Amino acid sequence: VDTPKRMFASEIAFNYANWNINLRGKYTGQRYYTYTNDQGFGGYTSFDAGAGYDFGQAGVLQGLKLSLNVTNLTDKRY
Repeated sequence: VDTPKRMFASEIAFNYANWNINLRGKYTGQRYYTYTNDQGFGGYTSFDAGAGYDFGQAGVLQGLKLSLNVTNLTDKRY
């Protein structure tokens, strides 16, 4: 009950110098909420994105990593 038969997740990331960006996608298949599997919720796909900067090992900001993440980019209701 409430366990999807299929799930898939993938991420693509790009790093350049101290910068990084990523895009993640996740698919969750149909899942049922009854023991007889006759009533359920449809599957859905959601996307997340992030970007960050690593200040490195120099100066006052030594070891600091700053990141911004946005979840559910398409505002999908599930």
